[in-house]
Amino acid sequence: WAASGEIDVMEIVGEKPHQTLGTIHFGSTFPARELVTHVYDIPNGSTVADWHVYSVEWEPGEIRWLLDGVLWATQNFWWSCSKKTSEGAGVVAQNPVEVNPWPAPFDQPFYLIMNVAVGGNFPGHPNADTQFPAEMVVDYVRVYDKVGGYGLVKPIGEGKLPFQKKTRVKKT
Repeated sequence: WAASGEIDVMEIVGEKPHQTLGTIHFGSTFPARELVTHVYDIPNGSTVADWHVYSVEWEPGEIRWLLDGVLWATQNFWWSCSKKTSEGAGVVAQNPVEVNPWPAPFDQPFYLIMNVAVGGNFPGHPNADTQFPAEMVVDYVRVYDKVGGYGLVKPIGEGKLPFQKKTRVKKT
């Protein structure tokens, strides 16, 4: 992980109920992984406790996040490297030869996982502001394939090497 990639459709930090996050993890295996997180302030006084439709549109070379049908983030650059040290730790690609073919790692099927996490490195250990009990209520999950498929479409974005500065996008 994360050379094989991870797409977080939505992440919620309990102490920030008016925000949702969308993240991709990529690069090399830990600890040389990279991530890009987009932060969205939910409009109109709504919170994560309200019913919402969280969506990801994933095309070759571009990933888009939507909340209730509103596009709020787009990501179209990343990289992937399978090279490791002799101890098995991941490394950051230093030249184009070490980078897996674009748009890896987001060029393969993924599993869908849903969870509620408390503590750890993100967002940190529970404190006096942490609200318990915590729950995630899901009405439905749908996965669609694009009508007509993707064919031999050239990826939309482009891989970058070396990877540019991590971005944090806040859109309201």
